Amino acid sequence: MGVAIGLALPIKLRFGYYVNFILWSLVCEEIYYFIYPALLRLRDLLGWRMVMILAWLAAFLTILSNPTAKEYHEFGLTLTWVLGLPCWLLGVRMAERLDLFESHSVTVIQIWSWRWGIWVLSVAFSAFRFHANVGFPWTLNIFAVAVAWWLEREIAYYRLKRVPRLERFGDASYSVYLTHMHGAMLAGWIMVLHATWSWWLTVVVTALFSTLFYWCVERPSHQLARNCSQRLAQREPGSVGVERRPVVAGESTT
Repeated sequence: MGVAIGLALPIKLRFGYYVNFILWSLVCEEIYYFIYPALLRLRDLLGWRMVMILAWLAAFLTILSNPTAKEYHEFGLTLTWVLGLPCWLLGVRMAERLDLFESHSVTVIQIWSWRWGIWVLSVAFSAFRFHANVGFPWTLNIFAVAVAWWLEREIAYYRLKRVPRLERFGDASYSVYLTHMHGAMLAGWIMVLHATWSWWLTVVVTALFSTLFYWCVERPSHQLARNCSQRLAQREPGSVGVERRPVVAGESTT
């Protein structure tokens, strides 16, 4: 994220925490990582069910502080992370239960039913936002629950199926999110074309820029984090001869 902000300076791209609605979700993630030890402590004391109940209650009270908000990030740096905490905890809970998914049996018909169902639900909630004035703060947390159920079935489905090679492109999804505005800015510098061709040019330039960013910045960063984690793990008592592969924050696992 720091490199992406730095690269925005020479091309005069306004790229701040809440400018153009890009980095707000990443700031929330940093907050979640920072408080994660405390959340684990609460889990040990109260259990996941109570922690989730408290998180949902806090999110609901956050919505009530501005019930007419249309966008998720309208609660600012102070409260947006509270609104999104239940969604993040759903992923944490899922990560702790990965081994249980092996017992699930998901057919091709079932998995495609879930995929189409999630797509229809996303369209419906989008329509609520733009045509019924029901803001994303009311709908996206509900959508997150449905997505968690769907991803559990995707994980169970690919326990016995070969993962498509196209999924490897997902490794760079974080880079695409971080740098798609850079690509659009650079595409605008190249030439001004018909709207249709300008759109395709933006896609191509963004894809190239994001790919370069992934190979030069994001991928080496993950490798550095793994190397540091492994060296620290080797210093722990009783770790001699034990091979470990730490999970790096932001790494694609599905």
